[in-house]
Amino acid sequence: MAESEVTAVHDYPVIHSIRTHVMKYGNVDKHKRLVVVIPGNPGAIEFYDEFMKLLHQSSSWPVWGLSHAGHSTVPKHVQWQGKLLFIMSINLALKY
Repeated sequence: MAESEVTAVHDYPVIHSIRTHVMKYGNVDKHKRLVVVIPGNPGAIEFYDEFMKLLHQSSSWPVWGLSHAGHSTVPKHVQWQGKLLFIMSINLALKY
């Protein structure tokens, strides 16, 4: 798979009442495995884009990552939903 053919899909679902940035490489429909990337610091999943792309290319497994609440900018075309206070306990709850 050529590097130029691999692009991330960006989704902004509401998870526990908070709009969250999810970045996806690959589709889970035909795989029995899914690699989930939970960021450290920084909590914006965009920071891990190259790592996720290389992991997907080298394994061919789907690789998905989600930002911590409040760490990524939601595009203007996506309606914001959620709380304005993003404390650690809320971010931990989003991962369950």
